[in-house]
This record gives sequence, C-alpha cells and structure tokens, in this order.
Amino acid sequence: MSIFYFNLSDHTVDPDDEGTELQSVAEARAQAIMFAGNYLGDNPDLLDEGATFKVQVTDADRKPLFSVVITIDEAGPI
Repeated sequence: MSIFYFNLSDHTVDPDDEGTELQSVAEARAQAIMFAGNYLGDNPDLLDEGATFKVQVTDADRKPLFSVVITIDEAGPI
C-alpha cells in the first residue's frame, strides 16, 4: 500500500493534507477520475466560461505522478 495525495485546482489550489492509502498507481488513477466526476457533479459551476478543473495526484513524497484535467472549450459564442 502507498499514500497518494489528491490536490484540487480550479481558480485556487486546494492541497490534500491527509492523503489516501491505495494499492497502486492504477487505483489512484481510477480514484482521481471518479473523484473529479463526483466533485464536478456537486459543483458544476466550477467549469463556467472555459475554466479548467484539475486533480493532481502525487506520491507520498509529493512528487507529481499525473493529473486529471477537465476543461470546457467553447468553439465560439453560444
């Protein structure tokens, strides 16, 4: 088991101070994707007007491993 940190970033950065113990990087990736979907489901206004939402996953030493990035890229006026 390893500790992974899930840091949020939209217009501000919200670092994970607790971490989550998981079996693998693959499990951390799945958790990050599910977390992003659930968080945005509860807070859909975070992606208004082309904003970007990011969950950065780091290891126990706070080394970045990967990020889940969600952006609405509008083609023009709607």
